[in-house]
Parts: sequence; C-alpha cells; structure tokens
Amino acid sequence: MMQYYPFIWLIILSITLLIYLINDGSALGMSLSIPWLPHRLQQKALNLLLPTWDANQTWLVFTLAGLYGGFPLGFSVVMNLLYLPLILLLLALICRGAAIEYAIKSHKKYWLLTLSLSSLIIIVLQAYALTTMVSSIVKSIISNYNGWNTVYFLLGTSIFLLFDLQLGLNQLADRSTIKAQRLLLIILMICFTSFIFMYTPLSVTKFFNHWQLLVLILTELMFVILMLTQRHNPIFFRIILIFFALLNMTIVEYCIFPYYFPNCLSYQNAAAETSSLKFMIGLAMLMLPLIFFTLFYFKHYFRTNMHDIYY
Repeated sequence: MMQYYPFIWLIILSITLLIYLINDGSALGMSLSIPWLPHRLQQKALNLLLPTWDANQTWLVFTLAGLYGGFPLGFSVVMNLLYLPLILLLLALICRGAAIEYAIKSHKKYWLLTLSLSSLIIIVLQAYALTTMVSSIVKSIISNYNGWNTVYFLLGTSIFLLFDLQLGLNQLADRSTIKAQRLLLIILMICFTSFIFMYTPLSVTKFFNHWQLLVLILTELMFVILMLTQRHNPIFFRIILIFFALLNMTIVEYCIFPYYFPNCLSYQNAAAETSSLKFMIGLAMLMLPLIFFTLFYFKHYFRTNMHDIYY
C-alpha cells in the first residue's frame, strides 16, 4: 500500500490543477475578450468575475503547496526551471486583480484593456510553463531529441488561448457567440492533435502502440461532432469542454509517465516520506470538500443576491 501513496497524491494534484485551469480559464477567457464585448455583456462579465476570480486562485495555491509538500525534490527542479516565469505569472495575477477592481469602480476604458492584456500574459506564461516542462522531460528521456521548441510553444499558447476563450464565452451564455464557440472548438481540436502528434517521438510511439489512446481520440471527435449537431446548451457545452480538458490532460500525462519532472526524475523518486504523504492525503480529504462547499456557496450567493455592478 505504501507504494501507492505517491500515485494517490499525484492524482489529487492533477485534479486540483485541472479544476484551476477550468475555473480560472473561464475568468481569463472573459477578461481577455471583455474590451471587445458589447456593453451589455461587459456588465455581465464583470458581475461573474467579481465573486470568483480570487477564489479560483485557491486551487493554484493548493496545487503548488501540495507539490512542495508531496514532491519536494520535484518542486526544487521545477522552480529551478520555471522560477522567472512563475514570478512573472504572480505579478500578472496581481495586475489582473487590480484591473478587475478598478474596472468595476471606474468608467475608464484602459482598465478593461489592462485586464485583457494581463490575462493574455497569464495565458502565455501558462503555455510557456507547460511546453518547457514537457520538453525538458522528453529531452531527459530521449538523448537525441531535437524538437522545434518555438513551434510547440506557439501550439501550446494557441491551445490555452482557445480553451480559455471557449470557457469564457460559454460562461456568458449568449446566443450571439454560438458560431464563434463552435469555430474555436474545431480549431482547438486541430491544435491539440497537432501538439500531441508532433511534440515528441515518444508520444507518437505510445499512440501507435496502444490502441486505447486511439479510442480516446475517436471519442473526442465523437463529442465534437455531437456538440456541433446539438442546439446551443451552455451546460452541455461546458460538460464537453471539461471532458475535452480531462481527456487531453490524461493523454499528456500518459505520454510522459512516470517521468513528471525533468532530469529523468519519476514521481516515485521525487516523493516525500510515506508518513508525510499519509498525513497530507488525510488532510486533503478534509480540506477539499470544505473548499468545494465554500466556493459553491459563494458563487450561488453572489449569483442570486448581487445586483448589476455599476460600470
């Protein structure tokens, strides 16, 4: 049983990271597009952003703290690789929070532009962190690896950008954005498929040697086709997007398993002591339901009791 504790903690961190990418991705998508939305949708976007944008960072903090506590050696390697991007990400998050508060209380257009620009910087830094991590892991596994880092960075940025815009437009639930959402989903699927099949020889080898992942790709295509043939339904659309994110994250993690850190460092070798992992897993089982309940309560409370913000 002791050998399963690192894997259980890895699953917990993967779930919290996915929750962060989905929840904050929705806020980033709305923030990115808000200067170019009609005034009616700008008002709606600000109403949705105010009670949720800071709570979304809870999942990012939990993931980073869990990485530090559960995989201290891996955390040191990641910080050594991504120290500057993570500092810039922190500054961009602070700038976005300030822009939201000032945009709500001011009529100045430049605060909306600042909000959009800071959100774009956050998305680019997230994509840079992903592509740099995966590229470093693959380079440590395959000695003769010679990938096109610039191309893959642009593909990763496109995936994050399109996914967040999809979530943001879906959150606004306005019929005027239906065609844009469908077009973005098709482009997103093409970008991600290109990213997976072009990224490394390792991932291509695993695709063709394991029919299970080919089935996952076919399932992804089936869901996209199903979405295109259905009437617009924001909840159904969001379920598809969440399935899409979960599927893609599973594929990426499968392709580099078990080396989730650079320098051929597996998650087992990077894990903390068993007693520490047992304590953190037990604590997470208590904390996560409380976090879920608190965030759900505040979202429901503000959604039902908050009037339009003066903007």
